[in-house]
Amino acid sequence: AQQRAAYNAQQQQPAPQQKDESVLLCTSGYDRVIRFWEAPTGICNRQISINDSQINTLVISPDKKYLAAGGNPTMKLYQLQPFGRDPIQTFEGHTSNVVSIGFPIHQKWLFSASEDGTVKIWDKRSGVSQRDKTIRDKKTFVNCAVLHPNQGEIICCDQSGSVSVYDIAQDKIITSWKPEGKNIPIRSVTVSKDASMIIAANNRGTCYVYKPSVKSGGGGGNHGVDDYKQQSALNIMKQQASSQNMSDTKHLVTTHNSRADKNGMYTLTHKISAHDTYCLKSSLSPDGKFLATCSSDHSIKIFEVLNNFELLHELKGHRKWVWDMAFSADSAYLVSASSDKTAKLWDVKKGQKIITYEDHTKGVTCVALNDSSTP
Repeated sequence: AQQRAAYNAQQQQPAPQQKDESVLLCTSGYDRVIRFWEAPTGICNRQISINDSQINTLVISPDKKYLAAGGNPTMKLYQLQPFGRDPIQTFEGHTSNVVSIGFPIHQKWLFSASEDGTVKIWDKRSGVSQRDKTIRDKKTFVNCAVLHPNQGEIICCDQSGSVSVYDIAQDKIITSWKPEGKNIPIRSVTVSKDASMIIAANNRGTCYVYKPSVKSGGGGGNHGVDDYKQQSALNIMKQQASSQNMSDTKHLVTTHNSRADKNGMYTLTHKISAHDTYCLKSSLSPDGKFLATCSSDHSIKIFEVLNNFELLHELKGHRKWVWDMAFSADSAYLVSASSDKTAKLWDVKKGQKIITYEDHTKGVTCVALNDSSTP
């Protein structure tokens, strides 16, 4: 109750320069209903019913005015200000599950990735596809895609075990690699806000940490790379198991310095044994200090990025697979979505559950959170 009150108080603090201080939190999944929640109370205050498909992914636009929902095989765009239950645009062209969606900062277009093997760039107003890129082939699922902070590249991972970087302007894959050369499907990718690292998580619970090579530029973020290098250099000597229990080798972290791709654009720096089974989502916190992973083992794990990815907390409470997570803007909170029909709000530093959101009637597969005070 004390944590809940603290969270509530924090969200209610006024910011003089920003009119919209609302916390937008929504979840969806197999019951085909998007539910919007009062974050501190757990009350569902509104909902949107989707008739034609389950929802695989949800994204709130940076300015909080739009919500994009990806299903099978369409993507729909809803207006949040003012709120509308009918889509203002339906994007048609994918032939299978839409698994990832993203907005650039300027929000003039949005992208989607699908199990049909493609990434598409859409005009937000017309709903027309401006780019249609097959990442490997039509039979190789794209499992996840994120927009690079430079706003010009999309980082994808797929069922063949590849991580690929797609340059939107050039409409081509500028580099691609398989972690350790293995054909293990990569389930999730995440990139830090300063572009200093990319993390790819696979079906065996392993996370691979990459930094952009100096000559590639990596889309900026050199300051972050330098800081990260210094911290990594200190930690290389440690070679420690990333766990409070040093005899537990499950969370072993090894340090590396090997070229990832043939073009030499990315370098492998760390390998983390995060879970013993599927790592369904990996997510770097906005401040770059934490890596969160969630798994089919029902758990969520929080790792300290600047402490050699040492395991900070293992969050337990979900009873089935945990599919998705979203950090708050200040990196203090995490919301998770699970097949157990619930979503949960967690205190990241304390490693404790604050509240459970539980009105869904089937598995919850996706969550979107935007509590930022600035677009």
